Amino acid sequence: MNEAQLAAAHSLEHTSVIAPPGSGKTHTLVERCAHLANTFAGVRIINVTFTREAADEMQTRVARRVGASTPSIVSNTFHSLCKSRLVALKLLPERIIQSGYRSHLLRKITAEVAFKHKVNLKDGDAGVVVEQLKRFGINPTEYDPWKQDVLALYEKGLRDENCVDLSDLVLRYLKRLADGTIEPFRADFLHVDEYQDTDAGQLDFVLRHANSGCVTTIVADDDQAIYSFRASLGYQGVTQFEEQLNARRIILTTNYRSRAEIVESANALVAKNVGMRIEKHVHAERGQGGKVQVIGFAKREDEAAHVRMVLQANPYAGWAVIARNNADLILLQMELIVHGVPFVRLGPGLGDGEITAAFLSLLRASTQRPLNEQAIEYFLCALGAPMADAALLLAQESGALTDAVKSLRTHLGHPSRRSEKSDMDSWLASVGVIAEQMLASVNALYNPSPKAMMRRATQLDFVTNSLLRLNGSLLQRLALIEKGSNGDEPSVSDGRAVLLTAHASKGMEFPKVWIVQVSEGTLPSSESGANIWEERRLLFVAMTRAKDELYISYSDTKSAFIDEVQERG
Repeated sequence: MNEAQLAAAHSLEHTSVIAPPGSGKTHTLVERCAHLANTFAGVRIINVTFTREAADEMQTRVARRVGASTPSIVSNTFHSLCKSRLVALKLLPERIIQSGYRSHLLRKITAEVAFKHKVNLKDGDAGVVVEQLKRFGINPTEYDPWKQDVLALYEKGLRDENCVDLSDLVLRYLKRLADGTIEPFRADFLHVDEYQDTDAGQLDFVLRHANSGCVTTIVADDDQAIYSFRASLGYQGVTQFEEQLNARRIILTTNYRSRAEIVESANALVAKNVGMRIEKHVHAERGQGGKVQVIGFAKREDEAAHVRMVLQANPYAGWAVIARNNADLILLQMELIVHGVPFVRLGPGLGDGEITAAFLSLLRASTQRPLNEQAIEYFLCALGAPMADAALLLAQESGALTDAVKSLRTHLGHPSRRSEKSDMDSWLASVGVIAEQMLASVNALYNPSPKAMMRRATQLDFVTNSLLRLNGSLLQRLALIEKGSNGDEPSVSDGRAVLLTAHASKGMEFPKVWIVQVSEGTLPSSESGANIWEERRLLFVAMTRAKDELYISYSDTKSAFIDEVQERG
C-alpha cells in the first residue's frame, strides 16, 4: 500500500477518502477492515455499498483477507440495512414492490399524466420524477402539477398493493430513528463506499450514526458523481460530511489502472469543472505507453461501420464501446449483428424501444391466427395515440388512418412465406410504408412536438431497415432483433466486445475503450435538465475505464469536450 492508502486504512477519526478511478479504493477498504480487526478484538464494522453485488464482493474479500477469525463485519446496502432493522422490529408490514410491477405502474402513470396534462413524456420520465420527489427533504409542492400527479398516483399504486419501494425503507428508518422508536446500529466503525452517490436521506443516516459514536469513513470521488437524476449530492455531499464532522481528508493520488496518456487526458477534461470539485493531482503508476485518439465522421452510419470493422478485425481483444445513451449504441449493435461480429450488450436490446417493440409485436402477430388486434392497438399507442383513444380510432369507418389500418390488416393477414429474401423484403417494405402512413395520420390528429415526431419517424425507419438488412424467415429476423446479440449468454470475461452506456460502465475496466457519439447535443446532452458539469463527469467516467487504449469519436459536430480532452500537457 502507498502512503495515502495506509493513512486511510489506519485512521481512527472521521475520515473522507477521496479515491479517483483506479486508485485502489476497494483494496484500501479491505485493508482497513483487516487492520481494525487485528487492532481491536471483537470490533464491529459496517461496510455500506450501493449495490448488492458490491456488498457481496466486499464481504468475500474481507473474509478472505481477515480469515477464520473474522469479527463482526457486515457489508450491506443502505436499503438492506434499513429493511433488516424495520423487519426485526415489525415496523414493515408491507412488502417491497417487485421491479416488474413497478415498471408496469410507471408506464400506466406516464400514459395517464401525459394525457391529462398534455405533456410529452417518454418511457422513464415518471421514474425519474418519483426518484427525485421521494428522496428525503424534497418538497413535492415545489414541482410542476404534472410531477405532483405522478407522485400521487405512484403512492396510491403502492398503497393499493400494500407495497413500499426502496426509498421508503430509508425514509421510514430515519423517521423511526428521529422519534426514538429505534436506535442506531451498534457499530464501532462505519465505512461508506461510493459516497458521492448518497442522497440527503442517506447523508442523514451517515451523520446520525457518526454522531452516535461510530467512527465513520467515506470513500468518494466527486468527479464520478453522475446520478443527480436520483438526487445524489455529489461534491456537496462530500463537503457537508467533512464540515459537519470536522473530518480528515485523505486523497489517493496514484492510478494503478490506466496508462499516463489516458489519465492525463481524463484529468484535463474534468479539471474544467472549476469550483465544483476537489482538486486532485493524479499520476499513472503504469507510466507512458498508452494511446488516446480522436476520430471524426461525417455521419453516424459511418462511425458505426468503422467501429464495427475495428472490432471485426480483432473480435476478442477486450473492447468496450461506451455511449452516452442506449439509443446511441443501436446503429453499431445492428452493424455487428448483420456482419456476425460477436459482442455482449449490457443493457436494453434492439427490441426494447417502444416503437421498435410495438412494430416487432405487429409483425409477430402476422404469424398467428386469428390476428391479434391488440398488437395493432399497441402499435397505434406507440406512434403517439393516447391509450384512451386507440380503440375508438380503430373503430372509425373512414379517414386516412382508417385506410392505412385496413391495408395493414390485409398485409398482416397474408405474410410472405416464401424463402426468397426478395419476397420477404418486399413484404416487410410494404408493411413499413403502411406504418409510416399511420404515423403521419397520428401526427396530423395529435400534433406532437417536432422532436417527438422526428424521434418516432427515426425509430420506425431504423427498425424497418434493420429487418431488411437481415436474412432468413420473418421469425428468424425477429429473433435476432429481439435477442439484440449474436452470441451466447452475456459474459464480459471472454474478450468479446461489450456495448454499454457510460452510467453502466462505472466501476468497470477494459483494455480498450471506444466512446462513440461525443457529439454536440449528445455529450453534453441537449436534454432539458442536463448540466454541463455532470455531463463532463460522465465522459470522465467513460474515459477512465480504459487501461491501454482510448478512442473517442463523433459525427457531424464534435462536442466541445473533445477540445478539453486534447488540452493535456
